[in-house]
Amino acid sequence: MFSRDEIRASLIAELRSVLGRQTPARTRGRRDSAGVLRVLKTLKEEGVDLPAMRGPWRVAEVEGPRRRSGVNNVPCVERGHTQVLAATAERAQELAGLLNWCEIEEEELQPPVA
Repeated sequence: MFSRDEIRASLIAELRSVLGRQTPARTRGRRDSAGVLRVLKTLKEEGVDLPAMRGPWRVAEVEGPRRRSGVNNVPCVERGHTQVLAATAERAQELAGLLNWCEIEEEELQPPVA
């Protein structure tokens, strides 16, 4: 079984780290965080339908670098001014559902003020 509070706390820490090192220009070869993927897998196995979760986090796209194929948009999850890049549109839907399920506020993903 899982604890929403434990998942929430670890997800906040993991996404703070992800946000600290992501930039739209560095989308080539991007991968989802291993910690986030473990949480997604666990919740799927428990039967939680994350893509169905509604809330303030939503799936969007940001403009990435130009590519030979002409595709340059990168899927992401956003709320306010915070954007978390995702490897695929499907993963972005799951991540948005996870953030909504955990009821994570945008401010919680900002690095703590020293």
